[in-house]
Amino acid sequence: MKKLNIPYINIAAHLSPFEAISPIYAIDIAPWSSEKENPTVHFGIGHDGQNIFLIYSVQESAVVAKTTTNNGPVWQDSCVEFFIMPENDGIFYNFEFNCIGAKLLYAGKNRQERTPASDAIINQVILNSTLGKEPFDEKTGYFDWTLTAIIPISCFFQHKIETLKGKNSKANFYKCGDGLSKPHYLAWSNIKTPTPDFHTPQYFGEIRFE
Repeated sequence: MKKLNIPYINIAAHLSPFEAISPIYAIDIAPWSSEKENPTVHFGIGHDGQNIFLIYSVQESAVVAKTTTNNGPVWQDSCVEFFIMPENDGIFYNFEFNCIGAKLLYAGKNRQERTPASDAIINQVILNSTLGKEPFDEKTGYFDWTLTAIIPISCFFQHKIETLKGKNSKANFYKCGDGLSKPHYLAWSNIKTPTPDFHTPQYFGEIRFE
């Protein structure tokens, strides 16, 4: 099982929390593919007790972004994802973001029984993408893009979390593109299922918030 220590960031010491975070962790496991031309993906993560700061760096040969609404099918687009079980109670959240900043957030104990977050909760997540905000059909070539996310602890709408400091949780980080001409599915922590399935908390890695 993979393990990750998430550093505490003193926001007062930086103009932006992303000055203190580098995308150094690879999302490079392809459990269901032998494709050698998968995207190159890295992420960085930090927190300040009240917010999680995420940065994704992606290099890929095709991109698509059709979804613009909350809780739409962002996984069909060029998409990065963060699944986290903040407490040891089986409930995990799937944060999913396409490359133009459309968001999806659900919570539950398995793939079938999931509750969508309200717009009021989803809109608390702050995203920025270097690919802008306008939708587009699939493009091929070479694309190097970055997405940053600020996720406040209030987004964990099935829990009452007062602070992240010292918390031990479980999580996985993903990259996918189900609707691309050549779909791909990448993970940080390996998944051992016969078909693509990111809703697999038994394969989450261990994370600790400093």
